[in-house]
Amino acid sequence: MYVIEKIFMKHIFEKYVVLYIIVLTGVQLPCARVLAWAEGCNDSTATVEVVSHCPTTFEEQVEAAVRKSCSKYSHKCSSFVYHCVINVWENETLEVCAPRKIIVGKVCAEFNDGGKSIQRHIRRKCKTCPKVYPSNESYKYEECYSYVKRHVQRSQNSTPFQKTTIQLDTASPLSSNSNLLIPRGLAKVLILPSLAYLRKNTLF
Repeated sequence: MYVIEKIFMKHIFEKYVVLYIIVLTGVQLPCARVLAWAEGCNDSTATVEVVSHCPTTFEEQVEAAVRKSCSKYSHKCSSFVYHCVINVWENETLEVCAPRKIIVGKVCAEFNDGGKSIQRHIRRKCKTCPKVYPSNESYKYEECYSYVKRHVQRSQNSTPFQKTTIQLDTASPLSSNSNLLIPRGLAKVLILPSLAYLRKNTLF
């Protein structure tokens, strides 16, 4: 009986802790539209930089933070720390100096350029992420960066549009320019019937 009560109390405690964090940070969950306080930071925009990859270890995070040196930027925000997160569209990874946020709900963190803020990426669930974590520890959850890699790979593998052209015979009465190029579709519709008409009505 004691064990059951202990498990029950732990469950209740976790629920209230998460709700308390939601109220403090202004995080919005699908089932709880709570907005007590939300902070955007206009000064973050000037620090945004697109990078090919983000740190995935503590050592890499420290090295990147030192290189970015968020302390050199003037700001009026409550805090200004290094982040490397995905963007809203999941097609870029961004380094940015921004206030630390609490990410709730086992999702990835993103930087929203419109809101000038680090926030939850509501569409991207993260199996390896905990229920609650600080946004500047996103380097621990490489799963989130994999979404960007997949998006880039799909874009690179897509077949580019190719324009097909044909070259008219320079001996043709239609063409006095040997380099005249016309799309294949238009040639079938316009040129070929015209050539047939000319051959029928012109003495060669």
